[in-house]
Amino acid sequence: MKLLTVLINYKTADMTLDSLAAFLASMEGEGDFGVIVVDNHSEDGSFARIAAEVEKRGWSPRVRVIETPRNGGFAYGVNAGVYSDYAKAERPEHFYLLNSDAFPSRGSVRVLLDFLRDHPSVGIAGSYIHGDGGVADTHVTAFRFPSLLAEVEGGLRLGFVSAALASKRVSIFPVPSEPTRVDWLAGA
Repeated sequence: MKLLTVLINYKTADMTLDSLAAFLASMEGEGDFGVIVVDNHSEDGSFARIAAEVEKRGWSPRVRVIETPRNGGFAYGVNAGVYSDYAKAERPEHFYLLNSDAFPSRGSVRVLLDFLRDHPSVGIAGSYIHGDGGVADTHVTAFRFPSLLAEVEGGLRLGFVSAALASKRVSIFPVPSEPTRVDWLAGA
């Protein structure tokens, strides 16, 4: 399998199903991928609801739903998906981590996969993320590691100091419009 998507749910069954539908639509025409929906011990009926909808909509066996024994947070849920029997059996080349409140646009995942294929030394790739307002609602997702100068800039927030230390800020803004090396990415 080329791509395994790990979609985390915690008490957001309807939104998770919408996110899953958006992801599957974004992958239309792509063949070699699977999805693990991890219910992070919601205890609100989410697991049963999502599992039933996956069957009802005919998304199985490409989409599998698992439940964790406790809510250990996002990373815990991701690890449960990455180390699930499905992931072990299929041995994916890439993982795509998807929040239940993220809705990939058509072709967006293909762009990331192509980038990773064309740049084999890259371990993680992130994409442009925005809210319902589109460009006007751009989310900052690219960051530098914190430093002493970044803390000074963040603490002072003075025009001339911020201008002088712009390259030291933790958040990279404006959001890069070209592929850019960053220290870390916000997960979505």
